[in-house]
Amino acid sequence: MTKTLVLLFALAITSALAARAEDHVPGGPETVVVQSGTLKLHALLWHPGGHGPFPAVLFNHGSGNTPENQAAQAASVGPVFAKHGYVLLFVYRRGSGLSADQGTSAVDLMDRELATHGQDARNKLQLSCCRPIS
Repeated sequence: MTKTLVLLFALAITSALAARAEDHVPGGPETVVVQSGTLKLHALLWHPGGHGPFPAVLFNHGSGNTPENQAAQAASVGPVFAKHGYVLLFVYRRGSGLSADQGTSAVDLMDRELATHGQDARNKLQLSCCRPIS
C-alpha cells in the first residue's frame, strides 16, 4: 500500500510539473506545501527545465537531523537530481525544519515516551509512525 501511495504521489507531481516545466529555470528549489491530514508540511521541490513528464524522487530526511543538516542534505541532492532529469521533493516532517510549526517532531515524541514509559514504549511508538499509543 505504501509503495502504491508513493508512486501515485510521484505521478501527481510529475503530471503537475509537465505543464509548467518549460517556464521553470533549473537551479533553486520551489517551496511547496504538502497536505498531510490536518498538517501543512513544507517541502522543497526541484525539477529540470524542459518538457516532462519526469521521473520523481521523494526524499525522506529521517529523524533527529538539525535544520542545518536538513538544509545541507536538500542543497546537496536536489540540484543533482534535477540536473539529471528528475523531480525531487524534499518534504520536511512535522515539527522539523520548514515544518517546525506543524506538530511535534518524531524525535521529541519518542524522547517523551522514553522518559515516561521506557525503551520498549519508545520502540513501539517509533514503529507506529509516532502516533501516540493509547
